[in-house]
Amino acid sequence: MKLINSGLGALKVALLAAILVTALSTSALALNIVIEDQVRTVSSEETAQFAIELTNTQDEFEAVELSAESDVSTSFSSRQLTLGPGETKTTYLFAVPLNKGEGTYMIRLNVNQETRLLALEVVEGRPALELYNGYGKVTAVQDSTQSIRMVARNSGDRELRNIVVKGDFSERLNAKYSPEVFHLDAGEEREVTVVLDVPLDYPKDLYDYKVTIASGDTSASEEVRLEVIGAVPMKNRMSLETLRAWEKLLDEDGDVVGYKVPMRVVNRGLIDLSDVQWEVRGLPEGWEVTGTQAFAIRGAETMDKTLSFNTNGDFRDRVVEVALLKNGREITTEQIEFHGRKVGVRGTGLVLGGAGSVMLGLMVVAALLVIVYLVREKNKAMEESGRATDQSKLKRLVDEALKREEKSEEEE
Repeated sequence: MKLINSGLGALKVALLAAILVTALSTSALALNIVIEDQVRTVSSEETAQFAIELTNTQDEFEAVELSAESDVSTSFSSRQLTLGPGETKTTYLFAVPLNKGEGTYMIRLNVNQETRLLALEVVEGRPALELYNGYGKVTAVQDSTQSIRMVARNSGDRELRNIVVKGDFSERLNAKYSPEVFHLDAGEEREVTVVLDVPLDYPKDLYDYKVTIASGDTSASEEVRLEVIGAVPMKNRMSLETLRAWEKLLDEDGDVVGYKVPMRVVNRGLIDLSDVQWEVRGLPEGWEVTGTQAFAIRGAETMDKTLSFNTNGDFRDRVVEVALLKNGREITTEQIEFHGRKVGVRGTGLVLGGAGSVMLGLMVVAALLVIVYLVREKNKAMEESGRATDQSKLKRLVDEALKREEKSEEEE
């Protein structure tokens, strides 16, 4: 069952023809058999893995037995299975072309009375994987999420497919790998990320773990040293502030029905926080708020968010509390005061929002009134001073005229 120097395209045509003939010669099937990749390419040093998905299409239990015929060594993860009505199970066929030359080798897979043809293409080439960890030590804080970025590289001279990532981290760290499965061309590299969720009560200590990438029998590993340190109290990690000014929300008739309230969020710690939740408390009946989607914020980052409050025309004075939560625990809160239609664009041209802004607006208006009053008083004083000066000059001229007249009478 060996085909030497056959092209892969011709092989696939032959496989399709063989599968069609097998399907036509098979009666109604009790099993639905799915094999995603029936043609695999490996080196003589690798193990090929075929995933075989079996579904019982009958209304009664079905006993399944698998076997394989090939010039290459084969084995199964499970040769015998029992499937309930409608049940699906997956087993794996492993093929090892040790001591086989370059070429294509056929595998006849038997599942009860049904047959599937698989192919193993053996090529020359040196597979090689490398994994690089740029961290001497990774520091994780209790009750936080920590990402570890590594680089996987195919340093061989042929493609490596279905590379999987795994590690020996504690189950309590809930390690998540990205990507879970990937391919690398010869000489290609890509980033691999491990995300750890460190519980609040995870013991503070120094731990050594190992991350491994593997494609068949080709693998590479890298050590990860993880230091877990104590968490800063959650309430000290972030701050929330209401900004000015607020933008009006208008209905179809152009009437003000609410406001867009800008909020400033500051992560005061150095640890990234993900899935931060909003909670709005004391929201009056009939009011609606949007913009409360969960978000992530990096360590020492400042970001601005906008919450839109639709009052549906109810402008009575209200106090609403906005809170940020992490894992259901409160981080920080901020109170927002609504003062009806006083909030918005005022006649002074200033945009006012919230209690602080209203007070500021009143202070500005009062200051302007004082300035106007002082200017008027100054002008009045100047006018009175001018009139006094004019009267003094007039009196002096009259006195001088009287003196001249008296002197003239004496001379006569």
